Formats: sequence, C-alpha cells, structure tokens
Amino acid sequence: MAPTVSPPIFQEKDLSYYLRMIRREYSEFEEPVPQKSEGSAHVRNIVVVFGSESIGKGKEGLGKKLMYLLLQSLINGSTKPRAIILMNDAVKMSNGKSESMKKLVALEDQGSKIMVCVSSAEEYDLADNMQVGFLASMDEICETIMTAWKVITL
Repeated sequence: MAPTVSPPIFQEKDLSYYLRMIRREYSEFEEPVPQKSEGSAHVRNIVVVFGSESIGKGKEGLGKKLMYLLLQSLINGSTKPRAIILMNDAVKMSNGKSESMKKLVALEDQGSKIMVCVSSAEEYDLADNMQVGFLASMDEICETIMTAWKVITL
C-alpha cells in the first residue's frame, strides 16, 4: 500500500512563503503552527499613500469623514501598514488642526511609520508644526515605495 500524504501546508513568514508536506504517518512530529492571539497587530510590508486629506471626489466634508473612518479601521484591524506617506494636501493631517491627526498618532504607536513629504510640508508651511510622523525626502519616499510588497494610493 502506498504511503498517504497530507495536503500541503502553506505558511507566510516575513513576507516569504513556505511549503511543508508531511507524510501522514509522520504527522505527529509536525510542529504546531502558532495561532495569532486576538488583538495582536501585524505590521506588513504594505505602504499607503495619501495625496489628500479626504478620500474621493465630491463633498469635502464626506471625504474627510471617509478618511477618518478609514484610519479608524486601520487602527482596529489586525494588519497594519509598514508606512503611511502623506503628500500634497494630505500633509495637513500631520498637524494638530486635523481630526485625523490623532488616528495617525495611534497608527504610529502601533508600529506604522508616518512619512510626511518635506516639499509638501514646506509648501503648506507645516514643517515646524507637525504633531505626528517625520519629514521625508522624495528619495526616502521612493525607497519606501519601491521596496514595499504592496502600495495602496488613495
């Protein structure tokens, strides 16, 4: 009788995928796959780029509310982006006058880097008034984007 083979087990570790196949008669020697505990945040090599302090086109008040809700969802979710890049109008979210600033502080506390485009911050005179994140040159922003596993632009 031919030995039986268990279905392959796929596992993601540090953005690399591993395939492990165990013959059924040796399955008792397999190490258990650790389960994530509830509430533990995982920072992934995902970069989110914001070009505005609101999401979408249309009513500005609705767009800002959608941004606030999106940031809240990122805070509550189990997967966190490695970096959030604020460019153009979005740099306004880095100062104390923005409702979204507190959400960005919470994401920074959870391990996400908040990168504020230095050119945009200077254009809006915010370079000295930032409450969250750090000023990043276009070289740093490009390096972050080009080494990311996934880039989401909103």
